[in-house]
Amino acid sequence: MTIQSKLCLVYPPYYNASVHVVPPIGILRIAAYLEEKGREVEVIDLVLKIAEGEIPLDATLPQRSAEEIVRTGARYVGFSVQALTISTSISMR
Repeated sequence: MTIQSKLCLVYPPYYNASVHVVPPIGILRIAAYLEEKGREVEVIDLVLKIAEGEIPLDATLPQRSAEEIVRTGARYVGFSVQALTISTSISMR
């Protein structure tokens, strides 16, 4: 029997008011595919958490984001990274 480990897919935090209305379609599609294959997946949209005030946009952002990821208990974590989010993603290590 194969043990399937939980996965966490993260949309990294950044702030740009004009794009806060855009959901992370790419990682949502990947999550849906993995779930169809029987994997347990949790998506964390940190941009949405900032927009809704769940995580403050201040110096605690990297630490608070990392805590959200650790809370999932996922063995594997994937990030949707682009030029705008690479430095913030790296700061969560």
